[in-house]
Amino acid sequence: MAANITINNLPNDIEFVYAGTTEIEKDTIPKLGLRTKIYGDKVQLVSSPGNLSDSSAHTVLVIDYNKVVAPAVASATELRDLILLYASSAAGGGGGGIGGGSIVYTNAADDFVATINNGTKTITITGLPFTLENKHVYAGSIKKQAVITDLVTDVAITKVSVAGGVITVADESSNFVTGDEVVVTLIGPDKHYDRALDTDKSTTDNPDYAHYTDPNPLVDETDLGIDGEADPHAGAPTLVFQETDAVFSPENVAEGFTIYNATDGSSALINVDGSGIPGSYHGDGGAGYDSNAAGVDVECISHAALAGGGSDDWQATEVACIPECKRFVIDARTYPEFSFDTLLRAGDNNKVWLKIYSSNDASADTTDDTGWKDKSLDVLGAATISADNLAATGVDVYQSDTYVVDEDVMVLKWMIKIVGEFNAAAAQDNSASVIITKGY
Repeated sequence: MAANITINNLPNDIEFVYAGTTEIEKDTIPKLGLRTKIYGDKVQLVSSPGNLSDSSAHTVLVIDYNKVVAPAVASATELRDLILLYASSAAGGGGGGIGGGSIVYTNAADDFVATINNGTKTITITGLPFTLENKHVYAGSIKKQAVITDLVTDVAITKVSVAGGVITVADESSNFVTGDEVVVTLIGPDKHYDRALDTDKSTTDNPDYAHYTDPNPLVDETDLGIDGEADPHAGAPTLVFQETDAVFSPENVAEGFTIYNATDGSSALINVDGSGIPGSYHGDGGAGYDSNAAGVDVECISHAALAGGGSDDWQATEVACIPECKRFVIDARTYPEFSFDTLLRAGDNNKVWLKIYSSNDASADTTDDTGWKDKSLDVLGAATISADNLAATGVDVYQSDTYVVDEDVMVLKWMIKIVGEFNAAAAQDNSASVIITKGY
């Protein structure tokens, strides 16, 4: 028999393609009525009518797992399981499992979400009620409609690896690009065991895996904080300054937190409503305030009067340390309960804050706090939690704990907000990590 065997999952048949032989090129065996038996390193296949014999002389087909190159299998048992997975997806058989339910999962039916990752050969799978493994992928199929050409092609799954819900298709001819659409079909556990406890579907079991998700690294941020430089000029208020790297908006500027003048040691709270700059909400200053003395457009931030330093005003070229925020949304519709671990770290001259909000407003998003309700005191036991090292102790300061949300009344979604402050020029040295597990 050939040294290299590739196994293909056809609609109603399983195809075995051989390389390195002139005697035979391929074998095809029907899925319906297929039976298997293991003999050492080999798997014996018989399609009905027929019987498994103790002698391999009467078998329809015998495959040595050592000679299978795609999909890769590590044992005769794994080869048998792969063949049975393929056989269970026969077009005429309805994809049924031993419990009587379907074993076919596809994002086309909203069983889960499949997201291509631009510039890679990877697809991120979320929302599955089971832990994704290689076999679930290569027993199924992936189709792609290219955004550029609109052509629909089969994605190569001859070499598949799965890690943390991310599928890598190494043999695919080209990387995915933004706008490509994929239909991913997986073969997984019997849907008979349904978390909804529908008695028509589940009369004997309701597995634990359907009640929780795998741990998800929701937040992984480092060195939050924005560098700025004062640029007062004729006709502009002293509370306006130019920023050196990014556009200002409530999405990235942490309103209600502290901005520092690193040159003279003064500080002030950033206004929540952007007041003080005509026509502005922490952004372009508007008429009379939208360019510096050289006529270059500047970005502006509105804040309370500076206090505590050598001057209450911004002086030209003084260094501003602007608090930066990031927001992360948690969908609570499927799994209303969750817990999360926090690990906040602050190097010298830094402080990292964490707050949590909830909302039933579908329009609430990560652009600002509009529509969100502050639930920090209820969930965290305090208005905020933080790792504070603004005093520069010489060693990193940490905050770490586990928090649980188990309210009986569900909300639409939750939002975690991370804020990084710093009080010395270009001194951003902080990190924030949040790992979440959802359940019900």
